[in-house]
Amino acid sequence: MDYNLELQKRNENQIEVLKHPWRRFFARGFDLSIYELIWMAFQLLVLRWQPEQKFYIIMFVQIITFTMMLFIEPFMLATWGNTPGKLIFGLELKNSEGNKFTYKEAFTRTFLVIFYGYGLGIPVYNLVRLYKCRTASLDCETMAWDNEFNSKYNLKDLKGKRIILFILLSILIGVISYYCGMQSKLPLNRGELTKEEYIENINEIANRGGLGIGYKLDKNAEWKEIESDSGDRFFIGSRPGEHIILLEDGIVKGIQIKYDTTQRFISNIQMEKLYVIAGLVWSQKEINCFNINSKTKLINIIDNTENFNEEIFGAKITQKIEQIGYTGTKSMFFSTKDEEHRFKMIFTVELIN
Repeated sequence: MDYNLELQKRNENQIEVLKHPWRRFFARGFDLSIYELIWMAFQLLVLRWQPEQKFYIIMFVQIITFTMMLFIEPFMLATWGNTPGKLIFGLELKNSEGNKFTYKEAFTRTFLVIFYGYGLGIPVYNLVRLYKCRTASLDCETMAWDNEFNSKYNLKDLKGKRIILFILLSILIGVISYYCGMQSKLPLNRGELTKEEYIENINEIANRGGLGIGYKLDKNAEWKEIESDSGDRFFIGSRPGEHIILLEDGIVKGIQIKYDTTQRFISNIQMEKLYVIAGLVWSQKEINCFNINSKTKLINIIDNTENFNEEIFGAKITQKIEQIGYTGTKSMFFSTKDEEHRFKMIFTVELIN
C-alpha cells in the first residue's frame, strides 16, 4: 500500500503535506527526550547539580533542551538525513530537491519549529501553538517550517511494530534517567577516603538541593555556619553534633556523631546521619546505582530514635541515645523551659572491610 497517497497537495506552492500530526508530535517528543536525557546526565553526573524542581529551574532546563535541539537536530538532518524519532515512526524528510537539508537549511527549519511549533516554550502559549499546529496539520495546511523550504515528507508505513518500538525505547530512556538519578546520589569521591576527601563529600552533599542544614565542615571537621552574601545566616536551626573522623593509616574507617547538649531545639540529626551514610558508606566501590536503592533500610536508620546495632551497606552502624525532658518527632526534639533536659547520642558508622 502506498501510504504517500495520504499526502495531499495544497496552496500555490503545491507542497506535500503529511496528514499524521500525532506521529510527527511523538517523533519530535522522542527526540526531545533524548536531549533531556543528555542534559540530565551532564547536570547530575558531571556538574553534580541537583536543584529543587522550582518553576524557574524547569524553564531553564527547557531552554537548555531547545538549545540542544537547535544545534543537534540540524546536524543529524544534514549528515544522517533523519532523527531517531522520525526513524522510529517511519518518517523521511527531504528538501525541495529531494535531498538532505544543508546544515543552514536544517538550522533555520529547527528554529522555526521551536518558534512556531513550541511557542519558544512559553507557558500556556506553547499549548496554544501545539493545538494550532495539530489543527493545521489535520486540515492539510503546511507548517511554517515546511513552507520555508518546500519540505517533503515521506511515510514508509503504518505498522504497529513502530508504536511498540517507540514504547519500549521510551521506557528505556525512563530507566536510564532513573539510574542517572540514583548514580548521582553517590558521593563525589569513591573508594578509600582521606580525611580531606571525606569532608569534600560531606560538603558536596550538603550543597545539593534540599539537603542543606546551614553548616559545612571545615578542614578540621568542625561545623561552621554558612552565611549568605548579605552576611545573614543561611538557615536557622540547631547546631549539629560533634563530627569525629576515625582514621587508620590516613584512611577514613568510621565516623561518630556525638551529642551531649541542653539545646532546647534539636533539628539536624536526620540529615547528619544521611550525610555520614552518603558520604562514607556509599563511597565504597561495591555500592552503585543498582544496589543503592534500599530506601526502607535507610529510612529505618535515619529515623530511628532508639538504641540499635546493625549491619547495612557493608558497614556496622550503632546508635545510643539518652534523653531527658525532650518531646518531638524523629526529626525534631523540643524541651520545655520548666523541665530539666539533656540530650545525649552517639551514632557510629564503621566500615567492615
